[in-house]
Amino acid sequence: KDYTSLSIIGGGSNAAYLNRLAAEYTGCTVYAGPGEATAIGNAAAQMLSARELCSVEAARECVRRSFDVTVVPGGR
Repeated sequence: KDYTSLSIIGGGSNAAYLNRLAAEYTGCTVYAGPGEATAIGNAAAQMLSARELCSVEAARECVRRSFDVTVVPGGR
């Protein structure tokens, strides 16, 4: 498969140099963040269980709107 993008989440997403290297060497656009992915995923799962969010898709959209993601353009 050919991929055009790469997502880096969790603490490693805060390493700008690593994100830039990943973009350079893969040629993929890197989406870095959110840094606290484990805690965010846990909160989303609890909100789904409590029916505060109606679906996994709604949880994903909530995360997308709530946290910044850094975009590092790839290129070869």
